[in-house]
Amino acid sequence: MTADPAESPSNSLQSLWQSQEQEIPPVTLEEIRAKAAAFERKIRRRNLRKYLGSAVAAACFAFYIWLFPGWMIKLGSALIILALGWTMWRLRQRGDARIPGGTPGRWSTPTATPWSASTRGWPPSGAATFPCSCRVWP
Repeated sequence: MTADPAESPSNSLQSLWQSQEQEIPPVTLEEIRAKAAAFERKIRRRNLRKYLGSAVAAACFAFYIWLFPGWMIKLGSALIILALGWTMWRLRQRGDARIPGGTPGRWSTPTATPWSASTRGWPPSGAATFPCSCRVWP
């Protein structure tokens, strides 16, 4: 009275498992490309809003420099305009949705080199590195 190996519990479980319907359908390459394009559009719109907002803020602070008589207000407004310029430069450098090795003509320029002691000498080599290429000083 030997059991048939084809009818063993492990084979019946395997056949049951393989015959099940897939819960998550496989993702096609077209779906990935469509989601990537939607993500890039979303990032471009976000960046455009930030550029426009910074331009309006810079214009307001330039008007303050002209309008107000105190040197401290003028200096503060000028520093804010410089800070806005710096943040927009950083947004342009790192805040886009570039795809490394993307198709030519479509966000294919190389991304900014992450900060490291070997490339620019700053921040100090003792800085902690996170997976997002952020650095924090100890």
